[in-house]
Amino acid sequence: MMKILFSCLMYFVTILVVAQDKIVVEYSYRNTFDTSNVTDAHTLNLYQNSNEKIFYYTLSIDNHEAVFVDVPRVDNAQEKNKPAISGPIGKSYFNLQTRERLDEVNYYGKYIIKDSVNVVEWKIERERGRHLGYETRKATYKNDYLEYEAWFVPSLPLNFGPNGYVELPGLIVKFTHYFNHNKSRHKRTFSADKISIVPDLKLAKPTKGKIISQQEFNAIVDAHKKRCEEVEHQKMETKID
Repeated sequence: MMKILFSCLMYFVTILVVAQDKIVVEYSYRNTFDTSNVTDAHTLNLYQNSNEKIFYYTLSIDNHEAVFVDVPRVDNAQEKNKPAISGPIGKSYFNLQTRERLDEVNYYGKYIIKDSVNVVEWKIERERGRHLGYETRKATYKNDYLEYEAWFVPSLPLNFGPNGYVELPGLIVKFTHYFNHNKSRHKRTFSADKISIVPDLKLAKPTKGKIISQQEFNAIVDAHKKRCEEVEHQKMETKID
């Protein structure tokens, strides 16, 4: 009898361990712009509108692969018409074994940007916390231009986080990007709202668009900006004439 009970226990433990490699995390995202030094009315309105908005994402993880995608939610017409800065848009795929990253982008045409997974030299700090009932650890990264703060769950040894922030020894459940601009300190924050184990999870890579490199996409953006500048220049010359 004890042998049967032990076998059943080991079976369910095995199922749980396997299932924990297949997880869907729901994140909310907020911009927090410092408006204390803003004097331009248009920028102030943009920042204030942006601070009021919340955006939503899902991160689907299957062992060493993950897909991160925005989840549109319906706004009422009044809110929808307010100009605001959003978070990332589209679908991204990450593979920690092959180091591959694919980003689905719609920019005057549909493209899939093929690049490498970002490398961040994380520093694991001594601080601990709790998020959604899980014990968390703090990690940071800082250079001359920006600062990252991440809280990860060591008991969920999945090396992923929102928007391609990866390779901490645990799932990132809160991520904040601090940055300075025009003497102000702003931040963007992803916070996990729900973590679900999905044993039958199937990932779908981005497929909508022409596959190009990051350099090729940058060239497309630069060419479009140049055309816009030429059109504006021609309009100004026409007005002068």
